[in-house]
Amino acid sequence: VSQDGADTDPDTAGTGVGNNSEANDDSVPTPVFFTENPVLGLAKEAGSSADAVGFPGEFTTTLTFTLENLGDVELRNVQATDDLVTTFANPATFVVTSISATGVTANSSFNGNSDQDLLAGTDTLVVGDTATVTVNVRFDPNGATGPFIVQATATGTTPSGETLTDLSDVGTNHDQDNDG
Repeated sequence: VSQDGADTDPDTAGTGVGNNSEANDDSVPTPVFFTENPVLGLAKEAGSSADAVGFPGEFTTTLTFTLENLGDVELRNVQATDDLVTTFANPATFVVTSISATGVTANSSFNGNSDQDLLAGTDTLVVGDTATVTVNVRFDPNGATGPFIVQATATGTTPSGETLTDLSDVGTNHDQDNDG
């Protein structure tokens, strides 16, 4: 600032920034707005074949769920659900024999029927994180010929409170058309 009070800083000339006038209050913070671009991906893959388990008509298969945070903000309270009652519709019967997870917390009570939550629902996926859930199922088609298909659903919440939902893609690629 010159002796006569004129702003001589070329980077702030005419803006009032950087001069000592009483009109400026440098203690007021400048608001910064951040635009979220949240993207959640889910893929579901059934084992390439069902294996006979030694009981007449019973088989086992492994279901693998892959979740990924493809966006630019963390996703909180991540959950995935799967309705095995729809997958193994009457007359077929099923039982979940095990569930495990990497990168998230598996819901040990998941049974695909009365409890369809695959996860504890308290995990956070940071940007770029991938998590995997593996479920082993024993089933008896009881004459049903299949196919035994259903989509799983994933949800997550952004820092601003927006809830995302994604239906699973087939296989391990949760964004097969690369469109986010």
